[in-house]
Amino acid sequence: MLSRRSLLKGLIGAALFPSAAMAAAENRSNRNCLEEVPFGPFRVGIGGKIGFMDNRGNVVVPIRFEDALWFSEGSGPVVHRGRWGYIDHHGDWVIEPQWKEATVFRCGLGAVRGDDGWVVINRRGKAAFEGKFRNPPQFSEGFAAARRGGSFGYLDTAGRFVIPPAFPAEDAGGGSSWYTASPFSEGLASIRVPGGLHGFIDTAGRFAVPPMFCGTEHFQEGLAAVMLPPPDCRWIYINVSGEAACGGRIFSEANPFSEGVAAVHARGHGWGFIDRHGDWAIEPRKEFLWAREFSEGLASIAFRRGGIGYIDRSGNVRIPPKNWSWGGRFEGGTAPVQSEGDWRKWGYIDTSGKYIWEPTA
Repeated sequence: MLSRRSLLKGLIGAALFPSAAMAAAENRSNRNCLEEVPFGPFRVGIGGKIGFMDNRGNVVVPIRFEDALWFSEGSGPVVHRGRWGYIDHHGDWVIEPQWKEATVFRCGLGAVRGDDGWVVINRRGKAAFEGKFRNPPQFSEGFAAARRGGSFGYLDTAGRFVIPPAFPAEDAGGGSSWYTASPFSEGLASIRVPGGLHGFIDTAGRFAVPPMFCGTEHFQEGLAAVMLPPPDCRWIYINVSGEAACGGRIFSEANPFSEGVAAVHARGHGWGFIDRHGDWAIEPRKEFLWAREFSEGLASIAFRRGGIGYIDRSGNVRIPPKNWSWGGRFEGGTAPVQSEGDWRKWGYIDTSGKYIWEPTA
């Protein structure tokens, strides 16, 4: 279940520039689904129009669309003349534009919105199964949270409610499931129950970890960060059995594990990185305003003196802070960055910090 902190981070990296910022999470959520085409193409914009580049900065899909998400499973949703459709890596139509909204494909299925709700489609653009939904079912590990009546359950890829709708809906607006039922990750999904506590269910719909937390992050590398109930409201890590992990250490903020370490904030000491035992892999530093997870050996850091840079696994600054307001994960040697002076401008850098694509809007 996404915490307020996670949602704010996601809004920066996803709503403003979804293709690169969310591609890594998309790849992780597609476990047990179809293979991803790795590392692009990457979304770029010029003059209010959207196209795609490769990881060398070459435009491979012309910059001509009104909006776009990211590529997944060989196709990407784009807007043409006010309607969403799907293109391939060459920019050719795979599914003609015809819908008001669309999601990326996951597990071979996409969700599209017409005049009377969301439906799930296959790669040919046909309804994969019967049913219209208030929220877009988006699959992860073969399951998708979906609402029927006033409750959420989980569909399988055949459209059957294999986990019956038994979790009362608590909307985040527009019928969203954010605050009720999260995607599956490593066989577990976070659920918020009436009263506001969060736990984790397994793929049979049983609570593997009872609802006892005020917030949760998803499981990654066998561990999840969870927020303790009041009056503490700080974060610890648990394993898939719900047992305290990382030595039971408590932090004021905690991010998911990646590449064997996790970024955490120790009150009074700043941000640092711990290993699975709870020991400091990189000692906390007050100069770090915030820290993101490692990818390809690098993690983006916001520096108190200003700017965003990247450190390596030894804690050494590999890319000095520059006038960026956000820096994303590396995928195939490429990471998105957001211009500090204009939030609409995004670019891409390589692992040395050189621009592959200078920030444009």
